[in-house]
Amino acid sequence: MDVEIIQRPEIEPVGAGEAAHGPVTAAIANAVHDCLGVRVRDLPITRDKIIAAMELAS
Repeated sequence: MDVEIIQRPEIEPVGAGEAAHGPVTAAIANAVHDCLGVRVRDLPITRDKIIAAMELAS
């Protein structure tokens, strides 16, 4: 594999990791649902939001 660094100052830089954010967030939300049986639909998923969802479900 060869890595080439190119200079394009007219184009704003972007990272390669942004594409993974959406699927990872969905996977974490689904893992919470699989483990606890509740959906947390607001981001960020916090302990308080999980507890609130569990209280609503009971």
